[in-house]
Amino acid sequence: MPHCQELYELLRQTVLPEIESVMTQMETYASQHDISDEMAQDQAGIKAMFENFSNIVAAIEAREIEAANCESLLSELNMMRQMGTEAEH
Repeated sequence: MPHCQELYELLRQTVLPEIESVMTQMETYASQHDISDEMAQDQAGIKAMFENFSNIVAAIEAREIEAANCESLLSELNMMRQMGTEAEH
């Protein structure tokens, strides 16, 4: 299941650490400032995304995910990351 392995490595080595870093920065900022409802919603959304990706990692580890799902998720994730990269530039 090469797509699952690729998805797993991308999530574990890149995506989850990046999201965790953003969550930490947001939590630090929120603890030092009054944050808007919108920022609190953003923070909740990022936490939900982290949990979702963590669940995908757990499913891959438990071999409870189909290879076709891995291929689809990998494609979506790469598209999201590409859009994020383009937005930064």
